[in-house]
Amino acid sequence: MEDACYIFESMSERDVVSWNAMIGGYAVQGFADDALRLIRSMLRAGMIPDSFTLGSIMKALVGGSTSLDLGRQIHALVLKCQSKHDVAIGNTLIDMYSKSGEIEDVKQVFNEMEQKNVISWTSLIAGYGKNGYRHKAIAMYKKMESEGLKPNDVTFLTLLFACSHVG
Repeated sequence: MEDACYIFESMSERDVVSWNAMIGGYAVQGFADDALRLIRSMLRAGMIPDSFTLGSIMKALVGGSTSLDLGRQIHALVLKCQSKHDVAIGNTLIDMYSKSGEIEDVKQVFNEMEQKNVISWTSLIAGYGKNGYRHKAIAMYKKMESEGLKPNDVTFLTLLFACSHVG
């Protein structure tokens, strides 16, 4: 990262790809604070984050010990930069809000997603399970099946966890 930072700082012009490379590098290496610092610099420079930028910063935040307030700020940035959540960012937001116990936000993000995949549904089921809503987790599993999505092994484990977590 030191070499990448040196090259990045020496660039006379930076585009979204160069910003993404740095933000993504910091996110992958677990340096959430550095990734956040860079995204703030990117915004001050007048650059508009794309899906890759937003996905990288979300991964960095969810992986670390992010405060809910900071997560909400990043969610607001996502909404500002994208009219609708893409699947990966939506799934990450569901995970973030689930870990924070904000089940209403989990439902809202899920409902606002134009496209959902098995990970989206599994993340929703996990959110309900983590927060003590076993019956809602089971209901979402049934709804997922009724909509034609095939659950995977992780979905089944998540459902078992939801049932055992509550008792």
